[in-house]
Amino acid sequence: MISSKQFKEILSKKVLIGDGAMGTMLYQQGIFLNSCFEEVNLNNPELVKNIHKEYIKADADFIETNTFGANSFKLAKFGLQDKVEQINTKAVEIARQCAGPDCMVAGSIGPIGWQLTQYNEDKIFEAHKIFFEQSSALINAGVDFIILETFQNTQEICIAIDTILSKFDIAIAAHMTVDRGDETIFGEPVTAALEPLCKRNIAAIGLNCSVGPSDMLSSIEKIRKITDKPL
Repeated sequence: MISSKQFKEILSKKVLIGDGAMGTMLYQQGIFLNSCFEEVNLNNPELVKNIHKEYIKADADFIETNTFGANSFKLAKFGLQDKVEQINTKAVEIARQCAGPDCMVAGSIGPIGWQLTQYNEDKIFEAHKIFFEQSSALINAGVDFIILETFQNTQEICIAIDTILSKFDIAIAAHMTVDRGDETIFGEPVTAALEPLCKRNIAAIGLNCSVGPSDMLSSIEKIRKITDKPL
């Protein structure tokens, strides 16, 4: 487990190259879109392992676990809500078998999957439980750091950050997603959306998914003006 301070030291020395999408690769290998991609960790671990190996062969400095949707809410759609720990633990095991000494393993955590813009007290409490269950499974299984990715709601990603940091001294890279026009899907300017993240003790912030790198560039330039954290 790498602390935020240690991760920042690593980033001060080099630009880290991560892997690419896991879901896209699984789909190309014949996993149907209506399947649970995270269950593949259990029923076809060699397929996940081969994808990790391809990214490592392409010189990735870190690979992400196949756990983007491995929280109890999303897994419940497939009747797998009682296998959160098993799926996340197996995902780390698979990644570790591939990574070796020169490649880090990042624990991937995505949004819960609620279509909400505001969280009431009950939802905040439930969100803390869901994020803690998944993150603790990943961390206890041995990830080096956590990647929160493709979040659209600032409040939700802040709940995830606060939940993890309240229990663990581990580096977090927190990523939101934006549309063209440097705004979230809710019409919030990217700087306003990410400003609360900048105030938290996380190792790096950034963007992923949606519009792709060329359209993200202007958003990244705006984010640079509000933080000195690695991007």
